[in-house]
Amino acid sequence: PDAPVIDTQRTYAYDQIYLCWRLPEDSAEAWHYEVGYRQAEHPPKGLPRWHKIEEVQGTGTAVGCLELDRVYALRVRGYNKAGYGEYSEEIYLRSPPAP
Repeated sequence: PDAPVIDTQRTYAYDQIYLCWRLPEDSAEAWHYEVGYRQAEHPPKGLPRWHKIEEVQGTGTAVGCLELDRVYALRVRGYNKAGYGEYSEEIYLRSPPAP
């Protein structure tokens, strides 16, 4: 499938990050999706480490277990019988501060 487009109107951070996306109109169908996320600022030493949420059904998911008040990069890609497609463009969201 083609790279998904993240729906910034429906994606937001509250007590966790809610990420929504759609496939481009002419794209092949995706059987499921893989969401990647990483801390974007002050990453641990070494290369940035992407965490994955695999085999997401539908076009949205919640990303939890985040450190408070940090900026995260998020991306998504689809999977079908041809394999994985390209990743979407990354978006950046800040997790909520401590209460």
